[in-house]
Amino acid sequence: MPIQVICSSHAHLTDYEELAVADEIRREVDANVEKHRQLIADFNPDLVIKIGDDHASGFGLSLMPPFTVGVRAHAIGDFKCSKGPLSTDEPRARALIAALHNQGIDVSYSYNMAVDHGVVQLLDHYFGGVDQIPCIPIVINCGGDIRPPLHRTRALGEGIGRFVKEQLDDLNVTIIGSGGLSHDPPLPVFLESPPEVQQRMIDGPPEWTDEVMAERVERVVRFAREHAEGSDELLPLNREWDEHVLTLMVNRDLDTLCAMDEQEMIAVAGRGAAEIRNWIAPLAAIDAYTGGHYEAVKDYYCDIPAWIVGMGQLHAHPV
Repeated sequence: MPIQVICSSHAHLTDYEELAVADEIRREVDANVEKHRQLIADFNPDLVIKIGDDHASGFGLSLMPPFTVGVRAHAIGDFKCSKGPLSTDEPRARALIAALHNQGIDVSYSYNMAVDHGVVQLLDHYFGGVDQIPCIPIVINCGGDIRPPLHRTRALGEGIGRFVKEQLDDLNVTIIGSGGLSHDPPLPVFLESPPEVQQRMIDGPPEWTDEVMAERVERVVRFAREHAEGSDELLPLNREWDEHVLTLMVNRDLDTLCAMDEQEMIAVAGRGAAEIRNWIAPLAAIDAYTGGHYEAVKDYYCDIPAWIVGMGQLHAHPV
């Protein structure tokens, strides 16, 4: 069956050597990135469906869709990721949108979607850039105010799986999801922010000049150092919660996963835990494609405070 799923935390600070991460941990993460790269190379995909999220880089609250398919997209180049247009497969992106609409999944779409490391980092790691493989990028709202329920994210993934089976069964399709696990990124919460901050969140991201980008990187690196030292106010990483979530995924227990209460999840695992949507959708896709006949394998996990993330890596294939 020509479908493959790869899921990984995206850790935007992995390329910043000045952060205090043990050499052994860096080698372990790199080794598992290479494992995923080899799995993908052996599968030899014709198309990648890349599912990720936005970190107030391309979307603002003036208009915040729950799900957006990029018919055309460009990378902003944050945190040492690639910059420039993605090699989107426009005809198949349009076909996917139509198929999802016909299934009752009201996705939005964009001919000018700006994506950040939430979409780009793994394309860089696995393919060497955003222009190296035909792809369909999909952004799930994981950080904006009023996020789609987990069960609707599952429905999105199931719709993608049915589309691949019905219309792309002559292709090898790799579905890549990135985000999470536990982490509490230094981003404002809309309802807890003063009016001027709320307005900036509504207005959306600034023009990403080199100066603005450098200021953002400097701020996040500072937060990462403080987080590693335990001197910040961000929620600590939660290894127990991360391992529980990964176990549910390996056990193919999407029912329990999607029944989790979002507010409880954020309370114990941080605001970034909402990004498990980007794992749920690919796993729901292969579940729908195979009728539940797939294996999910945990490849790696380590909580890494200096990267402000519980770093997990997983892959799934039909059986």
